[in-house]
Amino acid sequence: MMKKKIFKILVGFISLVILTGIIIILRKPGFYIANVHYKGLNYINESQVTSFFKPIDNRHMIIAILKFYSVKNDVRKSYPQISDISFNIKYPNQFNVFIKEKKAEFLFITKQRQYFVSNEGILLNIMPSEPNKLYNADKIVIVKGIVPRFEKKYYIDPELLKKIKPITALLTQYLADKNLQVKFTSDHQIVLIKDDILPIKIGSMAYLEDKFKNLHDFYQYGVQDIENNIQFIDLRLANKVVVKYWSNDEN
Repeated sequence: MMKKKIFKILVGFISLVILTGIIIILRKPGFYIANVHYKGLNYINESQVTSFFKPIDNRHMIIAILKFYSVKNDVRKSYPQISDISFNIKYPNQFNVFIKEKKAEFLFITKQRQYFVSNEGILLNIMPSEPNKLYNADKIVIVKGIVPRFEKKYYIDPELLKKIKPITALLTQYLADKNLQVKFTSDHQIVLIKDDILPIKIGSMAYLEDKFKNLHDFYQYGVQDIENNIQFIDLRLANKVVVKYWSNDEN
């Protein structure tokens, strides 16, 4: 009986020593976050997110990790441009926040500024500036001739998105290898601009896929060799590709 009592006291004492040691170690300065670094920011400015992560700075690592997950949700609610946020801790006391932003699908170019917009219709460059690095640049569809309107600050007008998406889908399907921009005229007609020079008149949204398929078939015949002689291509007539060539006087 005495031995069991001594054993319990000994176990309790050892446990207390271990717990005290853990507390002493955890209270050392090395376990407190001294620096928070941000990585992956492209469209969003660092100053826009730092205030969210202030509860992590100068806090114990365990507290910082717990705080991170609540902060993460707050940031994503405030900035729908962000698709994911993760972290790691670099010894001894650096907290790295990795922010993954959505990719641009469209680039609206107006006289005032450029608008990079995701596939979901979210404005990415909140501030009127270009991204630090332009990912998937060859896949971004350039749209001109229209100033996009945004709802709830960041979301593009759904009617415009509904209009743009079928055009970009058909560009990918039929003309992915061509350098084409989309332009809306003042009377809301669609014109494709090839290589910044050649206008391709699409017209209205009616029979849109037929028009793109006809243009694809037209280019299958190897017209690249005579393209410099073409003034414009017109797809507005049903199932026809009308080509207007430069006259000798116009060249």
